[in-house]
Amino acid sequence: FPIVSQIAEAVYEMQNRKQYEYKNKLFVVEQPELHLHPNAQAELAKLFASAVIGNEGNTILIETHSEHFIRGLQLLMADDKSPNHISPDKVKIYYVHSTDEGSNSKGSWIEEMKIDEYGQFVKKWPPDFFDKAYRLTGDIITAIQRRKGVQL
Repeated sequence: FPIVSQIAEAVYEMQNRKQYEYKNKLFVVEQPELHLHPNAQAELAKLFASAVIGNEGNTILIETHSEHFIRGLQLLMADDKSPNHISPDKVKIYYVHSTDEGSNSKGSWIEEMKIDEYGQFVKKWPPDFFDKAYRLTGDIITAIQRRKGVQL
């Protein structure tokens, strides 16, 4: 809450009066999605985008595990009619791989997940990040069919 309120205050001040005081700011946010409803997680993308749109010196560094937040950012990049539309060149998303994900390194490694002009990722994400909910839904359907005696 303190980070969200500081960013909201900065956005308000930038839009209404003290622009000079809120330029060239760096906001660092760790897991802003914690304890938030999925819809609120997606809405955070609008708040964070509004803090940097038209304020070239402002940067927000966000560490997140939220698919909803990332999907919210994708929508803002895709929807060029949104007042919070943000260009993909203003957003950088990095995925941290663990050693057991195919790297020859002796530790974690970082990969930039590039985004096109429509908010789509240029290459597929590593398994089990965005596709986990889809796979679980399929597993639920399979389990239900099995319990009901439906041949698969």
